[in-house]
Amino acid sequence: MNARFLVAGGLILLILSQVLLAQGYDFLMAQKPIDFAHWAMLIASVLLFALWFSLPANFTKKAGLLIMSLGIAGIAGMCVIDFILWSLHGQPDLKHQIFTHITSTPSLRLPFLIIGPALFYSGICIATYGLIQRYTWQVVTLNIGGLMIGLGHMIMQNALIPAIGAILLTGGMLAILFNKKTQYGAL
Repeated sequence: MNARFLVAGGLILLILSQVLLAQGYDFLMAQKPIDFAHWAMLIASVLLFALWFSLPANFTKKAGLLIMSLGIAGIAGMCVIDFILWSLHGQPDLKHQIFTHITSTPSLRLPFLIIGPALFYSGICIATYGLIQRYTWQVVTLNIGGLMIGLGHMIMQNALIPAIGAILLTGGMLAILFNKKTQYGAL
């Protein structure tokens, strides 16, 4: 399968995960039989590893995608934490104890809840900086989207902003990857 289509699938799952997250806590806890929001995010992050093979070569690609790859580990850890918390919905006391422990333990909170996701999205954005002259609106659009995802979750605590950000990030990236002028190259 063409790496561009893996990336497209990952981006669509990323939008799906952010839209599901935007539905709120009660909706997330009521998901059955699995936590669809976090499974979509986990699969999306793994599929986006295909950016290594589909993003046009540029001077920031390797650095950005290395950062993104480190962020994939953070996203995976965050999803595992969220899977555990989701599975404990019927046990609020235990869930609260585990959540309190995770958020008060820097070796868990920092890499999996703060730094990892930030590395994932910033790495995607950084990987496109070298394309700004050729794909100006696309790079600007996807970087605004990446910024909205981070600001919406971490600063504004508004889940609708990351959903819109995921749509912008996806639109900008797909416009680069499926542009007729793009020359697809491996590392």
